[in-house]
Parts: sequence; structure tokens; C-alpha cells
Amino acid sequence: MKKIMPLLLVLLIHTACKKEPAAEPSGSQTPSYSFLKTGNRWVFDFVYDGTIYDSLVRTVTAESEGVFTIELRDRENTVNQYYFVEQDDLKMYAEGEDKSKAQLIIRGGAEEGDGWVKGGSAGETQVELLEKGVMLNCPAGVFTCNKYREVSGSDTTLIWSGPEFSFLRLDLPGKVFYELKSKNF
Repeated sequence: MKKIMPLLLVLLIHTACKKEPAAEPSGSQTPSYSFLKTGNRWVFDFVYDGTIYDSLVRTVTAESEGVFTIELRDRENTVNQYYFVEQDDLKMYAEGEDKSKAQLIIRGGAEEGDGWVKGGSAGETQVELLEKGVMLNCPAGVFTCNKYREVSGSDTTLIWSGPEFSFLRLDLPGKVFYELKSKNF
């Protein structure tokens, strides 16, 4: 549970990027969150101090009435998160929590510099969209995505994410990060 907890806090935030060479959409469009499809799977390397320590697998395992179950599994733990779209916003709540207390993960239509507060059992986290259209090279490929910053207390996390793939990379405090190794969609 030690390794998965920091990721759970950050995962409560992000969605979608485009793999190159897809063209940027013109104008402001409603995000599709197309990664929310039963069977979609991501595999991430968990890297500490330059060494791959573990893998994290995220799988969309079910959908019921517009709520998607995403299972997070590493070699020691398995937990579920529940994602849904309300208006243009992506929201999430954790296993054992009530949907009415869901956290705002992605604000639909957000522009650079926009921010919001994400609550949760660990306290409030300030989220800010830093840049749109950032190129990210990771083991799964080259993607165009958005870069976010989360601040919780004295900890800062950087996230590269977007609506088609969910998050691609998380830089956690210290010499720790998660990076997309592969996906099946």
C-alpha cells in the first residue's frame, strides 16, 4: 500500500493525451475522455532514484450507469477507483467513498493558468493547468499532452496528461516518478 498511496492521490487527477502524429483539435472542444472504455489497460514503470522498482497496471474493468471502475494493481496491492463525467468535468471517487463526494480531476475546457481545488481524505490539493500541447517522450511513445501541477501542503507533483489516454507521467516529490510503458488502446 506504501507505493500505491502516493499514486492514488495523483491519479485522482488526470486524463488524456494524443499520440503523435495526431493533429491538435482546433478551437475549444469538449474533452471525450475516450480512455473510459471497459478493457482499456495501461502499464507504468515505477521509478525510484533512476531504477525501475515496480510496475503499476491500470485497467478499466467495468461500467455501470456512466461510472467506470478502474483497477490499480502493483505487485503488492489492488484498489479500485470510480470515474465519471459530469458536464465536461472528469470526476473520481475511491473505493469505500460516496459518489456525492467525488473529486474534480479534470476541468473540461480549462486553459493554461486555470486552477481548481481537489479535495479528498488526504486534504485539499490545488491543481493548475501549466501548459497545453506539451510534447512528452516516454517508453510508450511520443505524445502531445497537457502539463499540470498539484500542490498539497509542501509537496508538488507534476503530471502530463490529456483526455484520450489519461496520465502519461507523474513526477512525485523526491526522485520518484511513474511513466507509461505500454497501453492496449
